[in-house]
Amino acid sequence: MSAPDHLVSFDDFVLHWAQDRPDATIYEEGDARFTFAGIEHLSRQMAAAWGASGIGKGDRIAWYGKNSALYFQLLIAAGRIGVVMVPIGWRLAPAEVAFILKDTGARLVFAGDEFIEAAEAVAADLPARPRVVGASAARAWFASLEPAAIEPASADDAALQLYTSGTTGNPKGAVLSARNIFGLRTAGRDAGLAWAEWDADEAILVCMPCAHIGGTGLGVMALGAGVRGIVQT
Repeated sequence: MSAPDHLVSFDDFVLHWAQDRPDATIYEEGDARFTFAGIEHLSRQMAAAWGASGIGKGDRIAWYGKNSALYFQLLIAAGRIGVVMVPIGWRLAPAEVAFILKDTGARLVFAGDEFIEAAEAVAADLPARPRVVGASAARAWFASLEPAAIEPASADDAALQLYTSGTTGNPKGAVLSARNIFGLRTAGRDAGLAWAEWDADEAILVCMPCAHIGGTGLGVMALGAGVRGIVQT
């Protein structure tokens, strides 16, 4: 099973799989299951939330927490409309978290429920005072909103901003587009690489940290391949 070659943007993949495999699971976390049709609907609710918060194309939002299906849902929804996701490693010191938030100018920080206090403490000392929303509150917020219309971002718009380790100084933000993220799909398939072809009943184990390309890359591969991603913290 593979997606058509012309699919490159987040919006392309979401709409394709929501029509082709609406009831199939895209993410599994513990006992929770999330479908392709569900993420299409949820991403438009998320878009409504960001629109109400004055956040649009090119703006940054952040995730501060461990691996979570919610993080990947946020990333996909952001990617559909050109909002840029910034995952922050939960093991970083407060000063390191503060540097990333200040560098990105993120105005919304979504935090795993166990990281709310830490995120709020960092946000309180930043000039921009970004709003912190815990995971449980975020889910309730999105569920209360009518889905918004999507104005899709292009495959070359910024979608993801990952930070280097900063071994010799402050970390650097590396910005990736949907084309960067999904572009190797067809090349890998044409080269006969095993990871480029998936059967409908296969699954991807997402256990590396989402603040690393290994974790986020595997999680996004579930969307690109149309298979189930099993999210582990």
